[in-house]
Amino acid sequence: MKPIVRIITTGVIVLAALGMIAYKYLDYVKYPWTRDGLVRALVVEIVPRLSGPLVRVPIQNNQLVKKGDLLFEIDPSTFQANVDLARAQFDNMRDIVKSLVEQVEGLKRTVEQRQSEINEAKFGVEGSAAQMENARIALGRAKELIAEKCDTYLMHGDPPERVGEKIADLRERRARHNLPPMKFGVAGYAIVRETEREAQDELRRITDVQQSAAGYANYQQWLAGTQLEQRVSLEDYSVSNRGLRSGLVGTAEQVAERVAQFESVGVDLLLLQFSPQLEEMERFSSGHTARFFVGDVELILFSTNIF
Repeated sequence: MKPIVRIITTGVIVLAALGMIAYKYLDYVKYPWTRDGLVRALVVEIVPRLSGPLVRVPIQNNQLVKKGDLLFEIDPSTFQANVDLARAQFDNMRDIVKSLVEQVEGLKRTVEQRQSEINEAKFGVEGSAAQMENARIALGRAKELIAEKCDTYLMHGDPPERVGEKIADLRERRARHNLPPMKFGVAGYAIVRETEREAQDELRRITDVQQSAAGYANYQQWLAGTQLEQRVSLEDYSVSNRGLRSGLVGTAEQVAERVAQFESVGVDLLLLQFSPQLEEMERFSSGHTARFFVGDVELILFSTNIF
């Protein structure tokens, strides 16, 4: 046999032997077996962080896997619904926060506006206090001038106790000037009836503002500009000189008692008002002249207008 043939034959046999050995090794690695050996298997449980139904398993049993390979796929619809719900809740909370912020900003503007109004009110109060102080000083000067220069002082209608305070003040001022006593008079609107109820009915009639809307408007205009010591009510304005405050309304006995109260505090003169003049003067004087005395108090009767 030629040498080249022997070499080729030997190479083929060697290659065939090596191929058989490699095949058996690979077959053993893939499908290991033994007749008398022991096999240990390490089982690692793989659990997903989230639970849910599987929709796809891309691997097969005993398949070799490596890091990053997809083992299974969980149905995402449930999680997507949760994400959508969370997003909706987030959007809702964002709208609520936005609304609250707008409300806070609105409240801030309201507080600033109210603070401005408070400041303006404070300025107004301070201005009014200054005006009141100026008026008080001017009133004191006027009273001092009256006490020094006048012999008689006529007052608007007021209850006897209030009139008494004014008389005491002027008498004290008068005494400081070493002058003789003054005389004091008070205006009063008189309503005399057989019964107190009849007198009160007449009082309600003359103070009914519904009978003269124009008169009521005049009252409002006058009230805004008055600088008197006291606020004047609508009833006081119904007759001139605040005559109703004197309280000369009732039966003859009640009015006489009231006149006596004025006398006790120092009143020398009562200027009585009536409307309609003739009828009411007749009721009051019962036939006496229009100028007469009750005790030491001189009464002068005159008419007044009611709006």
